[in-house]
Amino acid sequence: MSEAGQAVAALIEALAKTARASRLYAPNNRALANFRDVLLGLFGEYFADHEELTLQVRPDRFLWGPEGEAVYEDGDREHGFPFRLYRDGIRVLTLVLGITDDELLELVRILGQRTIGQLEEEDLATRLWSMRSEHIRYRQVSGFVDATLRPRAGAGDNAEGLVARALAEPVEGAPRRARPDTQRTTRTLAGRMDLPTHPEAEG
Repeated sequence: MSEAGQAVAALIEALAKTARASRLYAPNNRALANFRDVLLGLFGEYFADHEELTLQVRPDRFLWGPEGEAVYEDGDREHGFPFRLYRDGIRVLTLVLGITDDELLELVRILGQRTIGQLEEEDLATRLWSMRSEHIRYRQVSGFVDATLRPRAGAGDNAEGLVARALAEPVEGAPRRARPDTQRTTRTLAGRMDLPTHPEAEG
């Protein structure tokens, strides 16, 4: 792994540790505060030299950079951060220069929330969109419906027309049916923008 890739790997590991710690400790706990301080320091160092941090999301890892370096790996298909994002259709996650400490810590809180099996009241894309941050962006795919992820009541009536998220890779034991149209969309949290691109599904 390149030196730059190692720096990103350390940052993502700190993000994952802080998110896990947020499940275990009260918000005012000193140990959690230490995790947060380390994380914010690493992000500050990264954004001193970069304008954005873009991660390609795979079921068991995050890839970074033009060479697609694996900067974080986690094979847990229930609580793992890559899989939870991937399961909800997110294929690219980008953090942009100017992101505030509060936004980063809210991202940590969202990633650290517990899941019950494969079912969550709101998927991660919905939670990220609810932040309405211009500094956090994600690309989401659609085309397959996971029958185990049932839409929340009234979900189809909100302003963004949020629907059950698409998975390009099946989860064991989860029946699915394919939709005839498969497209890739880009969603910006400051306002939704759909940009249909090539119809192939991403891996």
